[in-house]
Amino acid sequence: MSRAITLVSALSLLLPLSLVTPAPVAAQARDTTHHPRVELLVTTGRFMPTGAQRDALVSGDHTAAQLSLHARPHLALHTTLGWTRSHAVQAGMRAADAPRLDVVMLDAGAEWRGSRALSSRFSLSPFAGAGAGVRHYTGRTLAAHRRYDPAAYVSTGAEVGTTRVRLRVDVRDYVSASSRLSPGVRHTHHDVLVLAGLRLIRR
Repeated sequence: MSRAITLVSALSLLLPLSLVTPAPVAAQARDTTHHPRVELLVTTGRFMPTGAQRDALVSGDHTAAQLSLHARPHLALHTTLGWTRSHAVQAGMRAADAPRLDVVMLDAGAEWRGSRALSSRFSLSPFAGAGAGVRHYTGRTLAAHRRYDPAAYVSTGAEVGTTRVRLRVDVRDYVSASSRLSPGVRHTHHDVLVLAGLRLIRR
């Protein structure tokens, strides 16, 4: 899993370079007529703790709503509200017996977007981004669950689709500082989010 995290981080650094490569003259002409637009996307996916956090948290389903401002042809600003359904594992406890733990995430970030025509009907838009936010852990076993912990991420992915329908796949590598699982002791935790969702484009 550590290799997967390294790969995600490396791709997040390399993708912006590919996004700024010279585009065909026709594409550049379209860029000059770009109009900022607001996008709303609801995604579902999987929350996967990595490293030492795998012993404290169980992988769980994740649902997120992302509101984006496509401000420039290759730049989008967005905020994401997500909810993970996980379980907190205590010492000597089986994962199947672990009590429910909800993790609410609120992030703000930016991403560079590219655009490549695959055919006359299909297009591919790779992206890479970064952001930061807060997390809120809620569980019956957590004595101090009303505090918020900072988190940051890098992301990479792509959006593929036709004129009206797009499929977006987003992989985020998170690092967070949390004392929720061990009160009084602050640790650095790592986890990966894999998200996917459909988006409709208005003509």
